[in-house]
Amino acid sequence: MVEHVLTVRKRRIKIHPPYAVAGGKSSDSLVLDLDPEWDGMSVRVVLGEGEGAVEADWDGEPMVLPDAPLAEPGWLPMTVVGEADGSKIVTEAAPHAFRVVEGGYAKEVS
Repeated sequence: MVEHVLTVRKRRIKIHPPYAVAGGKSSDSLVLDLDPEWDGMSVRVVLGEGEGAVEADWDGEPMVLPDAPLAEPGWLPMTVVGEADGSKIVTEAAPHAFRVVEGGYAKEVS
């Protein structure tokens, strides 16, 4: 499994490695490295945008990225949202921080 580290500093996102290969299934995970501003907050990761967005709560452990957002090549916008005691913080828009690249040709295994 490829582990991607999503680093947030001053509400800006950086991801390493910044890409995943399309067509994998349960093959990529995400770990968050947040600056102290996020301490004590409930944290949610949003993959994609609009009606197709997928949201996942982060519990401090590596999270397997859902298959649907990684199914097709293209940019995958990401957002991190933190909430606690009536306050909310959101990362800067990151429409080009993570790219799903085209996978090679492989016979479907059942």
